[in-house]
Amino acid sequence: TLAMQEYDMVLNNESQENPMLMACAADCCLMLSNYLLFFKARDILERAEDLYRRALALRPQWKEVLNRLGDVHCEQAKRTRVPETAIRLRGRAGARYLQVLGLEWELQYALQKQKTHKLEHLFELPKSDLACISIATKKFTDFHQINFTETADVGENAIRRSIGKRPAVTDLNLSGCYHANDDAINFIAVRAERLQALNLSNVPNLSEDGVYSIAEITSLTSLTLDGTLGVNDPSLEAILRSCRNIKHLSLRRLPRVSNKSGLFIGKFITTLESLDMSETPQLTGSILNEVAQNCPNFFSAKADGCYTVDDVPCITMGRYAEKLQLVSLAGCVKLTSLAIRGLSDKCKVLQTLNFANCIKLDDSGIAVLAEKKAFPSLTSLDLSACDSITTEALVELVQVKPNFLTLKIGKCTQIGVQAVRRIANNCRLLQTLSLDSVVGATPEAISSVGVYCRGLQSLSLANCVEVDDSCIHVLAKCLSGLTELDLSGCKLVTDSSVSSVCETNTKLTALRLYACPRLGKVLQTAGEQCPLLKVFYCGLSNQVNDHGVMKLVTGCPELAELHLTNCPQVSDEIKMLLENQMPWLKMTF
Repeated sequence: TLAMQEYDMVLNNESQENPMLMACAADCCLMLSNYLLFFKARDILERAEDLYRRALALRPQWKEVLNRLGDVHCEQAKRTRVPETAIRLRGRAGARYLQVLGLEWELQYALQKQKTHKLEHLFELPKSDLACISIATKKFTDFHQINFTETADVGENAIRRSIGKRPAVTDLNLSGCYHANDDAINFIAVRAERLQALNLSNVPNLSEDGVYSIAEITSLTSLTLDGTLGVNDPSLEAILRSCRNIKHLSLRRLPRVSNKSGLFIGKFITTLESLDMSETPQLTGSILNEVAQNCPNFFSAKADGCYTVDDVPCITMGRYAEKLQLVSLAGCVKLTSLAIRGLSDKCKVLQTLNFANCIKLDDSGIAVLAEKKAFPSLTSLDLSACDSITTEALVELVQVKPNFLTLKIGKCTQIGVQAVRRIANNCRLLQTLSLDSVVGATPEAISSVGVYCRGLQSLSLANCVEVDDSCIHVLAKCLSGLTELDLSGCKLVTDSSVSSVCETNTKLTALRLYACPRLGKVLQTAGEQCPLLKVFYCGLSNQVNDHGVMKLVTGCPELAELHLTNCPQVSDEIKMLLENQMPWLKMTF
């Protein structure tokens, strides 16, 4: 503090044009900010910023001061209470560090292929490479996670720089990165000694050799290889033999993986807690048998679409996996009600059950769920397309277990009005409800859902042909926290009712109105009232026009999906304009 006072005195009296004194005074302010309380620290940081800027005005290419000005912005970001301001300040810090890096390249360094990087060329780099450069400086922030999911075009050299300069990274996500090839993964395997979580899902240029190198990262506790076609039995076996501390393993959509390597999961990785082998056709229920018997902390099992899985794995998990919390076996068509009976044995903490499209499930399985001592912690249940389930069984279930947070019974065509009303009356804590194509979803029943289930966040009434404006107006009046709404195929609803829902539920992120021919002006309302909207469907409508589309896309900056198929009033000019101006938007016309 005394040093800062002395510098201020000198600056005020004699040396208004001395950049060295200004930088030294700013250094004192920056150091002092670490010892002051919140508001005083912010004030002293503003003083430091002002001094650094004055010094740079006299000496523009002073790299040390540029770096310290970036440090000031980082400290300011830590002390702001507004997230948007913090993001803006970190952006300023990144610009300062990038400016320093550009100056260093301009003066000293040459890139590969003997090409010197001019400063003006720096800003022609892809945004993904700029992000990696800021990471490589070690100055941008102190995070230990790097996520390239949103910048899948990130180059191989950029990946190398970010990992090479940050050997302490513990979580790396390269999902969908085109240039995450064998050489890049080999480099990561050697340098990232502390890496614990690695996501290589949907990486197209990773071959068997690159997958083999993952076995060198013995510190891994989470590994995701979904949809990476380079994964096969020998490479996966090598990983399982070496990385024995894995707790979370995801092997979705891997056509070259079979039981030959899968059986090693339960044999070598006894620490496993979560396994996802959905849509990997050659993996069978034997994998779940081995894991349930050998992994005492196993709590999450997902095998959606594995049509060879039958009742036996469920019976085995019911006997051994006492900590099981989630079971998702959607589309396992061999499952019967015996699977539910088997799980009810010791799975007392089970919270989520997904048996969607398990067509052999019937009322006897629902009767097991309805037993008072079975599944006391169950809060989420998906029985979509289990067409053998009747109204009587579902009524009994919601009477005994009214504490569901998520309930999906879409495409269960035997569910009547009585079941929907009983769900509304009993399950008042519901946050997610799906009634797709349920014949019992009448206007009166849906109105009761709105009246009693005030905490609903996601509601699907797709193809409920009796739904009309009367019940939608009730939903708009009673519900204010909806984030997802699906009214696709509800041909009786009009702009008036759906617009009222948009006005009272401004946090909507997904609005699906496909095949609702009476809707058109709702696009304008959604654009004005729902700025967080990310997904919007409104096909098969003659009412949708250019004006509504432009209102929607300009009012919803986070929009990622737009489906307007068979809307003849939308002109080709608007389609071309959106394709050119919004390339990130996934559009279907």
